[in-house]
Amino acid sequence: MDEFGYLLILVLIMLFVTVFMDLISIFMIKKGDVDIEDYATAVLKWPKVILLGIFGIVMFYYAFTTKGAALTLIAELTVGVLLIADCIMGIVIKIKHGKK
Repeated sequence: MDEFGYLLILVLIMLFVTVFMDLISIFMIKKGDVDIEDYATAVLKWPKVILLGIFGIVMFYYAFTTKGAALTLIAELTVGVLLIADCIMGIVIKIKHGKK
């Protein structure tokens, strides 16, 4: 595998970990360990939310424009869906609870 393949795998893992960390934060909010207003103002920033959406769109574009293995296509589409879902969730939380 060439360097580009390794780089793609690292980017996919990094983006998946980002979504996983946000999922842990949401579980902590639901559990009551973290206040949602504090999370929305201190942790959740607009540039992060916007970049999540952009990376989700880029993953979809990259998946449909490049020729790769089926497993790579599935991984790219999965990460793209997770990133867009995380972006939408971040927008909703930021709008509803981001004002203090």
